[in-house]
Formats: sequence, C-alpha cells, structure tokens
Amino acid sequence: MVKTLKSMGKKGGIPIVNEIVMTFLRVTPKPILLLIFVLLVTTIATFVIPAMLNMFGYECIAVDGDLKLYQVPMNNLAQKSLSDIKQGAREFAGFEDYKLPEDPFPDGDTRYLRVPAECFNEVQIAGETVVGYSSACVDCNASSWFRYSGSICLSDGYYDSTLITKYWIGTANFCYRCSPPNPYYYDHELCFNQDECFFHITDDDLADDIIQTEYGANYYYQNIIKLGGVERGQDATQFVNIQCDGVDEPQLYFFNIKVFDRTMWIYLLISGGLIYLASFWFRLVGL
Repeated sequence: MVKTLKSMGKKGGIPIVNEIVMTFLRVTPKPILLLIFVLLVTTIATFVIPAMLNMFGYECIAVDGDLKLYQVPMNNLAQKSLSDIKQGAREFAGFEDYKLPEDPFPDGDTRYLRVPAECFNEVQIAGETVVGYSSACVDCNASSWFRYSGSICLSDGYYDSTLITKYWIGTANFCYRCSPPNPYYYDHELCFNQDECFFHITDDDLADDIIQTEYGANYYYQNIIKLGGVERGQDATQFVNIQCDGVDEPQLYFFNIKVFDRTMWIYLLISGGLIYLASFWFRLVGL
C-alpha cells in the first residue's frame, strides 16, 4: 500500500501536497498506516457496496417492521435508477417526506386514509364561511387560479402534477403532505368535516399490501413491486450472500460475517500483529 501511494505521489500532482503526503508516509509507523488503510477501505465500502448492489436491482425495504431483500429484474433497472435519481434529487433539494397523520386508517381499514388537519382551507362561498379540503394539489374541477388562491374541493380529486406543485419547495412540501398519496384519491363523499375526512384507495385489492407503519417505505415498496421486484432470501448458510444491514443498505456477507465489517478487520489486524510478535519472540528466545 505504501509503495503504491509513493508511486502515485511521484507521478504528478500538486508539489506541496505530494511533499506532505510523502512526509506523512515516511514518519508514520506501518501498523498505523495499515489501520488507516483498513478504516479507509471499510468506510468507502459502507457506501460503495450498497450502491453497487442497488445498481443490480437489490433493495432493502422495511415491510411491517421486518427488513426484506428484493431484487428488480434486469430489464427494469433503468426505470428503477430513474426513480432513485428522482428521490435523491428530492432529498438534496430539501423536499419533505410524506408522513402518516395520527390514526391514519379508521379501525385499521387501509381502504381509507385520513386527510391531515393542516390540509384544509377556509373560504367564503355566497357569504358563508366554508372549511374544506384544499384543492391546491389536486384536480377537482376547479380552475388553476382558484386552486392556487386557496380554494377547496367540492368534488373528487386526484393529485395534479404541475411545475408549481413539483418544484416550488413551499408548495411542493405542502402537496407532498396533503395530496392523495399513491394509491389513494380524494373522495368528496368521505369528507364529513375536518376531523373525519378520508382519502379512498383506488383499488380495494391493494389494501392488503399497504404498510401501516411508515408510508414512505410503503410508497417505495409499491414502486419496487410495480417494477417486478421479487423477494430474495437472506441465507446466511451460503458461502457469499446478500443481507440487509438497514433500509436501502444491502451488504455482502461471507456466511454470516459482513465482508467489509470494520470491527472485524481491526480485530484481524490486531490478531495478525500479536501473532507476528509472538513468532518473533519465540525465534528470539530460540523456542
């Protein structure tokens, strides 16, 4: 490793930086350099390995509290990559993730999803104050002008994707919290008042697949299933296998040992050093 770094330093680069690096390599004991190398490799692997496995379609998703490993078929990897890029761009831009409101499913019935209390507007209709579900993010037979001016839905509504609702951070964050999340729509007949107002699922057959604990995971799970994702076993008896360390963190394992586990490599390094010292001592005393 040291020879490699030295050769890189001699080939080119900024002179003062090269001199600092070469001085560091000369004065630092080799055991410390090995430790730094192990820390560097395992740190990089923590990010690189999951990213590489993601490129081959592997995803770790929390489903009902359990981490499950899925793989998207090769022919749908381009669509999956595009979805990942969009999600990464949302996070980079500061868009908020959708969060379930309190008591989201009435009596545990996932066909219905409670509309959050902050998603309502107060408007004047024929001199009367009316409180209703905001039409800022949905298409419910209201003109764009009235929708963005704070009107309310007087009919069923579906999420309406526009430049404003997708990319203007203030409006987009409001819409991400308040628009009907997939696979729901706003059902005007189910909105009785601000405390009892519900989205309705688009297909009752989808109700059993709704994850009731974290809708962000559910949305991503639905997308993986839509792309043909198949659940894979996490078999620790295989020589080399893939297991989930966390959400979106697939990792390579050797049987049940993570290949790039930092603690394991440090222990191996220390054990190797102790064995070397022991053999040196035995040679020194003539045993």
